Amino acid sequence: MTGGLAAPPALSEAVVATFLKSAYGLEGELLTLSGERDLNHLVTLGDERWVLKIAGPDEDHGHLNLQVSALRHLEKTAPELPLPRVRASLAGKDLEVLIDAEGRPCPARLVTYLPGRPIGAVPRATALLSGLGGFLAQLDRALAGFFHPAARPDLLWDVAQAPRLRPALERASDPDIRGLLIGVLDRAEAHVLPKLGHLRAQLIHMDATLDNVLVDAAAPERLAGLIDFGDMMHQPLVLEPALAGAELMLGAEDPLACLRDLVLGYDQVERLTEPEIEMVAELAALRLASTSLIVLGGHLGPLDETAVSRELTALETLERAGTASVTADLKAALHLPSAQTKLFQRRRKVTAPAYEHFYREPLHLVRGKGALVFDRAGRSYIDAYNNVPHVGHSHPRVVNAMLRQAERININTRYLTDSMVAYAERLTASLPPELSQCLFLSSGSEANDVAWRMAWAATGAKGALVMEGAYHGVTDLVARLSPCGLVQGEDDPPYLRRILAPYPLRAADRDPAAEAERALASIDQAIASLQESGQGVAGLMIDLGLTNNGVLDLPQGYLVEAVRRVKAAGGLFIADEVQAGFGRSGDSFWRFQPEGVTPDVVTMGKAIGNGIPLAVAVARDAVARAFSDKFYFFSSMGGNPVCCAAGLAVLDCLEEEGLQQHAQRLGTRLRAELLSLTHPLIAEVRGQGLLLGVELIKDGRSASVEAKALVERMREKGVLIGTEGPDGNVIKIRPPMVLSSDQAERILDAFDESLRSLA
Repeated sequence: MTGGLAAPPALSEAVVATFLKSAYGLEGELLTLSGERDLNHLVTLGDERWVLKIAGPDEDHGHLNLQVSALRHLEKTAPELPLPRVRASLAGKDLEVLIDAEGRPCPARLVTYLPGRPIGAVPRATALLSGLGGFLAQLDRALAGFFHPAARPDLLWDVAQAPRLRPALERASDPDIRGLLIGVLDRAEAHVLPKLGHLRAQLIHMDATLDNVLVDAAAPERLAGLIDFGDMMHQPLVLEPALAGAELMLGAEDPLACLRDLVLGYDQVERLTEPEIEMVAELAALRLASTSLIVLGGHLGPLDETAVSRELTALETLERAGTASVTADLKAALHLPSAQTKLFQRRRKVTAPAYEHFYREPLHLVRGKGALVFDRAGRSYIDAYNNVPHVGHSHPRVVNAMLRQAERININTRYLTDSMVAYAERLTASLPPELSQCLFLSSGSEANDVAWRMAWAATGAKGALVMEGAYHGVTDLVARLSPCGLVQGEDDPPYLRRILAPYPLRAADRDPAAEAERALASIDQAIASLQESGQGVAGLMIDLGLTNNGVLDLPQGYLVEAVRRVKAAGGLFIADEVQAGFGRSGDSFWRFQPEGVTPDVVTMGKAIGNGIPLAVAVARDAVARAFSDKFYFFSSMGGNPVCCAAGLAVLDCLEEEGLQQHAQRLGTRLRAELLSLTHPLIAEVRGQGLLLGVELIKDGRSASVEAKALVERMREKGVLIGTEGPDGNVIKIRPPMVLSSDQAERILDAFDESLRSLA
């Protein structure tokens, strides 16, 4: 790192006076001023006063050029701000060169003198600090858009480089001070520095210190200007108020009030975003810690531990209050919510009570990428639960496809559109040739609703067979045909019959073949009951992942025999592939394919648009014709061009990234490693590909309490999962298809550790 290491040049006053006359044509009284890296002289010529700043031969010439270029820019964009103005030399140069006694070039520039007292010498009233915050915001606005190739020097004062100052910790004799500084550095590396790259950035002054901010000597409540542009860098904008606030805390009676007042003043002129506000206190702490380490490391001269007493006192004050508490106070002052619970309270006021939320403490997610999601504080989580972003959160190919189509047109299906036809062709090509007719909708619920209406039209019967505990959607029809409990306090409709799910753990013999026979017998009973009641048999609908039943494995031969019995009774087979399809099972694109049956209707949603409202019911030709003869059908946005563009992009991603094969490999490994865990709570591991269920049993009962606790502990470890099954004791693992091997390993580690902690 550079910065504080370049010393001012050693030049006599006579040499300086000669240079001033030859380069600028000026002869005046010279007064030496203090300077960290420059040799500074006040030049007085009658009523005019200038400051001649001469840098040493080791100073970065590019950064000096940045300074004078920025000041020239500010002269045009912010002429009202009291800032130094550059005076060109007789040769028309803003940056001249003085040759020292050893023949080395020393860069020099001449700027106007700003009169005033350092702000550190006057009381720090709220109005003054708020005004300074607004001043800095005006300065940053004026610098917005200015670029210079030397705007990212390797400066000692760059807080992003703070971890490189760790060797100086050894020179802190007080173990409490070492612990204080280590805590700030550790927190910064883990939670602060990784977020900086996601914030808006530009060239900023970054050095509004107690010496560089000037106030009017006659009226110290008024700002007189800002000097010293030697630490300018291209950095996240929030560093300006955060670092200035940290400096203003030094030696103050109420350090936290100084930080707050300056930030509020800045925000009044340049509105800070919530992620930026959440960084202020942490960055202020990092600045105070960095300055302490720079001094302790001897970068500014011989070691003097007392020289950092102000920094350490301010840092201790900030740490005692807690950066989270300081952030909450800032948000309250700026009328922002201090936590996701406030957002949850707002949501409860404007949404129906039917809305639920995951976890004891609601999780506020703000973005996602691949198989990761990020909360409002920037913490990442592995998403092992959400199947809607099938090819990953915010997949750029899907996003770009939507944007390109949205720029052209988005309209309903009564008009011809390329993307809808192309998508239907690609989709049906993945299915058996008998399934050729598409109806486009906006959700899986709608697709299942239409599938039942197709069955009614094609068979003339009404009777519906659905597995116990199943979930198929939220429309009025499919909610009543979803025995998972969506409709409370009402009897099943007269045309519904619940059939047993093949669940070997329920039976005393735990024999899959025997359980399959029991489940098939329940189909016979349901068919007989429907025929006796005059409802007839319209169809059997099965979620092929048996997801809501706890991600059950279909017994060998069960589905073929179940469909045969329903068909013999005149009914159709509807395959609900909303959760299990689109390559998730790994060994096939559609979950029904390896079972040796072809549905009459297959439904899909959620995953096929990667979170965009796209769903399709694909039927045999005769079934689609019977529906069209009986029902008028139209969906305003079903199959619209933007959604179909997203759907086509999803198909491209699945094929080009080999995600079905990836699901097969990674899912096989995940299931095997889960099976290898020797925890007494694990009763069974089920599922295929990247749709897995782990059933927890304790003392012969469903361990639903332990399952909920496990979900909470996994969240604490940065992994999101959920529970499933009639008793809520099955852990459901259903991540985006782009889950990586490393992320799978982290899921396994977190699962193992969480189970052990429960034990």
